[in-house]
Amino acid sequence: MSQVYTELCDVDPMQDDITVVARCISIWHSHAKGRPNDPWSLDAFFMDPVGNRIQATIRRESMAKFGGLLEEGSCYRIRNFGVGENGGKYPLLPHKYKINFFKNTALTRMNRFDTNHYGFKFEPFLRFTTRRWSEHEAVDVIGTIVSIGDPIPFGDNQKRRTVILEDAESHQIECTFFDNWSDMFSDITDNRESIGHVVIILQLAKVKYWNDKPQIGNALFGTKIYINSDLLEIVAFKHISFL
Repeated sequence: MSQVYTELCDVDPMQDDITVVARCISIWHSHAKGRPNDPWSLDAFFMDPVGNRIQATIRRESMAKFGGLLEEGSCYRIRNFGVGENGGKYPLLPHKYKINFFKNTALTRMNRFDTNHYGFKFEPFLRFTTRRWSEHEAVDVIGTIVSIGDPIPFGDNQKRRTVILEDAESHQIECTFFDNWSDMFSDITDNRESIGHVVIILQLAKVKYWNDKPQIGNALFGTKIYINSDLLEIVAFKHISFL
């Protein structure tokens, strides 16, 4: 990458002719509740070679063009885009700005610039008690499941489930999952003895505080979960934790 690129943390609307290079780490359609087939935009998370992240939005009229070009894990050179305020209903980052794709935005796939294919940035659990996180800060965590609570019904046919994770330093944190997300742990609960140790990764998760106690959970859009997946990060975590 001999050409000069702008780091994602420095992207702002006052700059002209910005070029960025970044890996796409998550793609999702934003839509109204209960209307997944009528999205108002295609959104993505990008991370550059030094770990900066930014959100990008592709409006409905350009979704068909760029939806077929974007792929999670691939790296891109991006030019001719707009920069706007990172507002809206569901901002996932503390970055003041986000990228807006135009019809003439140039999106070019390039060779991978590192081996962090999924773009993980794991936070040790102790950090969630030593500083207060904003709800606009998406975080990545990895840990071993130490307990899974029963589903608790509430509201209008909704339910939630609490899962406690432990990191490699033996610090624990509580995670809360709602509705379909809570169902992901039913098989683990039913077959806990045969499955054994279970390690999960939550990527682009949200941090909330109840009575000053941190809890991790999925955002409405964008959050990814890997449960005992055959990923290098999970294999390495098991090796460190279960020695």
